[in-house]
Amino acid sequence: VHYLQKDYEKAKSRLEQARTMIPEISDVYNLMGNVHLMEQDYDMALQEYDEALKRNSRCKNSLIGKGMAYLNMGHVEKAIQHLERAKTTVGRDGRLHYYLGSAYEKKGLADIAAEHYARYLELLPHDRNRSAVAGRLETLRAAPP
Repeated sequence: VHYLQKDYEKAKSRLEQARTMIPEISDVYNLMGNVHLMEQDYDMALQEYDEALKRNSRCKNSLIGKGMAYLNMGHVEKAIQHLERAKTTVGRDGRLHYYLGSAYEKKGLADIAAEHYARYLELLPHDRNRSAVAGRLETLRAAPP
């Protein structure tokens, strides 16, 4: 609840309590990583996601979170590496395809970015970012090869 209300200090406090009670649960570390990601503390987010992945190496949300953190840090190759790894755990996640599209677009690979944006639109046709992504997709498709 605190996370959704953007009260990150309370969220961290509650997650610390949960971590003390159930340290083996990867979701607690993943959520803490998300809080740090929202605070733009990418190094701490990466540490938390790594802890989650130690407990569950196939935790798609932690892999996506690491990809997002690396993307925000400007480390596009590392972002793609983690996002592609997440794709092997679950292929039908629209937001994953959105982040992959963003990463490949930043890398300058318009065709691959367009594929991922199109997949995002297919999987999440009513998402609030739909029109912006559709515009990006149209721009990528209209660009000369």
